[in-house]
Amino acid sequence: MRVFGISLFVLSLVWFGIIIGKNINGDYQYEKQYGAYWSMSYKVSTIPEKAKYIDMFVDKLERSPFKNDYDAVRYKTMNNSFNYNFEALKTLQKRLHDIEKMDITSLQYQMSIAQITAQEQDTKKIVGVIEGIWWKNNHFCYWGWMETINILLMCFTFIVGLCIWIWLLDDDF
Repeated sequence: MRVFGISLFVLSLVWFGIIIGKNINGDYQYEKQYGAYWSMSYKVSTIPEKAKYIDMFVDKLERSPFKNDYDAVRYKTMNNSFNYNFEALKTLQKRLHDIEKMDITSLQYQMSIAQITAQEQDTKKIVGVIEGIWWKNNHFCYWGWMETINILLMCFTFIVGLCIWIWLLDDDF
């Protein structure tokens, strides 16, 4: 029985390593395929540069397999829909292109910059939905609540294995 406890303990440590490795690899894959474009659009400070990276991000998403998909399995809403979030993202893209045509010394331009900054804060939720859909489609066991279940099962295995190992120290192999 002690060997069983040690085996569960070791299994949980290996499982923990796999979870970390899959998350690191998944983050890298998402960043490489989609996320870098959004990150760069958020980091650059000029409107033409922002528009360039948003255009690249939107182009990648238009060619993605996410159309009609949701960041949910059961409770599908407009908030977790790719299509609705993508349309909201395209409004930011359109607004950036409208601002590009404005005179940078005008009051309208300055007000538009403030609006874009506020809208960029809201688009973090949009990008979160898109990233969630990516995780659901590419690494289901490490997506949202499924990862929570995965971690809880790993912790349960760790605790049970450790308890069996410790409580049965006096047992013979």
